Amino acid sequence: MILGKTLFVNKISLFIFSLILIVILSGCESMPLSGGWKFSLPQINDEESPVVESNTENQQILTDQLNELITLAKPGEVATVAQSPWGRNHDIMFQKKYYSAGGRKCRELRLMHNRKDLPQNQYVCEESFGNWVPIRCISR
Repeated sequence: MILGKTLFVNKISLFIFSLILIVILSGCESMPLSGGWKFSLPQINDEESPVVESNTENQQILTDQLNELITLAKPGEVATVAQSPWGRNHDIMFQKKYYSAGGRKCRELRLMHNRKDLPQNQYVCEESFGNWVPIRCISR
């Protein structure tokens, strides 16, 4: 009788071990095989951040007023901006801050306008402390 219980316990132990091994190995399938482990900074906000690309060939300088607002404005705050890369004298709502995949601090902006040729959501990333540049969103 003791031999039967031992055999039963061994079979259950083997089943549990096999189940754990299957779960671990199935997770390895989604891991990259090359490139190693990379450290990435967490997002400031829990929402998904967009994938962005720097517009290096046409970097536009933002005004001091706009740089300061992007740095200091709270999410949801709206300000009228005299000059920006997207036009003159319009309202901008400052959205969430997040870190890009490359580790740069970025921010989403919502332009308050009725233009059909210009997307309402625009994105900027910090080049140096307090100096922001517009970027182009390539996926969301």
